[in-house]
Amino acid sequence: MSDKIFDLEQRIMNCWNVVDDLDDLYYYFGDDPFFKDMDAKHRDKICNLLLGMKEMYQIKFQKCIFDFEDVCKEYHSRNKRHDHETGEDWPDEERMDIIGQNGNDGNHYDNA
Repeated sequence: MSDKIFDLEQRIMNCWNVVDDLDDLYYYFGDDPFFKDMDAKHRDKICNLLLGMKEMYQIKFQKCIFDFEDVCKEYHSRNKRHDHETGEDWPDEERMDIIGQNGNDGNHYDNA
């Protein structure tokens, strides 16, 4: 499972390249001689749109990585409480009782 989590994290991080691409376009429209004859208000409009898209995607990808981190924490937390023999999750308090008694219900202590 950890490979899948790592692969997903890498795919999310690769999506973040969109922000860099938008930044490159912003400078391309602003600095490239090809656009020097374009009306300044049109070039400004395009650059403002690109900056807005860059900010929007930064926010989206930041939220995505926060959600990913939350899912990882939840997965690891659940995995610690999972009985791998039966496939069931232990309620926290029941798990502690059973672990504390090495898997016994404790009745054998009363007979001693």
